[in-house]
Amino acid sequence: MKDEFMDNIEEIEIKEEADEKKESYLPTEPDIESETIIMDKFDRKLVDELHSENADNLEKRIYVYTKDQVGFRKKMGLFSDFGPSVVYAANKYNNLNLPFREQYMEEFGYSKLCHLYCTLDKSVMFNFLNKHIALSKLYNLRSVATILSHSELVIDPEELNSENVLEVFSQVKKNATKLIHYVKEKPKNYIKKTQVENNYAYVDILKEKFGKNLSSILLYGSSAKGTGNDFDNLVVLKELPNDLYQQIEGMKLQEQEKDVGLIFMPENVLQKFLYINVSNLLFRDYAKVLYGEINFPIDDDRYIIFKEMYHAGFGSAKLISALNLVYKEPEVLLDKEGLFEYFMKLNRFTFHGLSQADGYRIIDKNEINKALKEKYNYEAPQFRPDAEYIKNSFLEANECSSFLAKEMYRPDLAKEKKEVMLKITNKIDNKVFVSKHENKKVFLFKRREDLKENDYVPAKIVQKYESGYDTRLMYLNRNKISLPDEFYIAKRL
Repeated sequence: MKDEFMDNIEEIEIKEEADEKKESYLPTEPDIESETIIMDKFDRKLVDELHSENADNLEKRIYVYTKDQVGFRKKMGLFSDFGPSVVYAANKYNNLNLPFREQYMEEFGYSKLCHLYCTLDKSVMFNFLNKHIALSKLYNLRSVATILSHSELVIDPEELNSENVLEVFSQVKKNATKLIHYVKEKPKNYIKKTQVENNYAYVDILKEKFGKNLSSILLYGSSAKGTGNDFDNLVVLKELPNDLYQQIEGMKLQEQEKDVGLIFMPENVLQKFLYINVSNLLFRDYAKVLYGEINFPIDDDRYIIFKEMYHAGFGSAKLISALNLVYKEPEVLLDKEGLFEYFMKLNRFTFHGLSQADGYRIIDKNEINKALKEKYNYEAPQFRPDAEYIKNSFLEANECSSFLAKEMYRPDLAKEKKEVMLKITNKIDNKVFVSKHENKKVFLFKRREDLKENDYVPAKIVQKYESGYDTRLMYLNRNKISLPDEFYIAKRL
């Protein structure tokens, strides 16, 4: 990862001033009372009791994690590495000292942004429009915007009411599109795919509806391979119309008696969207361009695997958070079969992501479903419009998710060479903190977030010959910080 510090003192000072202007990361729901509970292992009966006791308190959220998910003191968990904002929020709002890998915060933010962008249009098309779901989108937007240091794109939840849900969805779409503009795309090479012959009726409908504004259509997912229960598509427009959601609200297209799902985006963010999308490689290999042409970024091997891990972390965290919905307002899901099924298949994505530790491989969903059933006794529940059944289904899905974190997650995947876990003992200034390693004092330089006494953080000891050592030493000397004869310099990871 890129060293936070520059190669000279002048640039350090400039960066320090910039850091002071950045806002802290925010959890998904910062204005709502929350309680974090950490269990040794998932106890379905106890989780049910905890949520049942708080079901009538709509202003409070309960988050029940296992140690394998969030780690504990010196141990990193799935979220510590690949869902860092989850642990950050637990620490900040529940006074915990769990370790998390701050250097992956931005990339995890990209994963959250991609998920937010992928769910907005389908919610409008399939009438998943209510105040609760809109509020969830606002909280997710706020989380992503603050992680990526663009809090000006946050929308105040107070602006939402039962009459302007569609308008709020539209503004979230616009702001999420702006956030994609700020993605730091790294690929230098691209692969072009051009249009293939097809006779899909919905392609003609989209051509007629958007005319010259239509740039390209990409069919992805299992239907691109000739199987699947629906047709998922990226629809690339030259520009997003201001009234896009008025045009597509309730627009339920079908092909071969299957639903057609659409994600709309302007062409000037397409490659950045593909870059942060976990399925970029699959799109290149299997997706079909039904109209126009598309350039696909070539990800490096590390990012392909890490995107899968972020996807696994995000899916597990989403299931945990969703328990608050199904206990407090289960009626929201009683007529939302598609939304229910989405949650029930999150374990499939988690399994696929956690299977990548030894190198990337594509696993067929039927193979995953078989493994989940045989190894974890999990078979995705089928929808039933019954509140009690829905609660039990989400409990079952969460239990499976916790098992996946325990059995499949490999903390060594993210660990760097010469990485150590340091406990903060005190603070020197707004940049430097003190710890101890091998009976020597360690001067730990923070990244973006402040640290406090008793925090445990993953850090890397910087050797004298490594880039960044001299700059950090100059900082200590410039600020007249007393140095013992033997000491270490470290940077937070």
